[in-house]
Amino acid sequence: MVRSSRGASYALLEYAQAARPQVELIISDFVILEARDVFTRDGYRAEAKALHELVSRPFWQKVTTSSSEDYEAAPVVSDLDDAPIVAAARKAGVDALVSFDRKHLHTQTIEAYIGAPVMTAGDALAHLRAQP
Repeated sequence: MVRSSRGASYALLEYAQAARPQVELIISDFVILEARDVFTRDGYRAEAKALHELVSRPFWQKVTTSSSEDYEAAPVVSDLDDAPIVAAARKAGVDALVSFDRKHLHTQTIEAYIGAPVMTAGDALAHLRAQP
């Protein structure tokens, strides 16, 4: 979730909103539902509303995976809750998976499975800014 208007995640949103061709934001339906459930359960109504407004913007491409796609991704993750995220990245053919979850998602196994690097928002932003 983008909580600051100064961080790298926010800057990536700005790139996408400006319709720069090198940035297309993809999010899985699973991530949206999981975040909404956590916010709602923990009493963060404002964050749940902000999430809804954010993912309703037209620059997002939403990806839904099937249970068989999630099941296929399960052997490459250490936390089964991450299988739908990895499956969605693979299905979408992402150029990079952006995540702050270094413990579970930043692995060579996942990168090989999705055919793309896993990086933080800061790393992704640095990569974009280095492009001509």
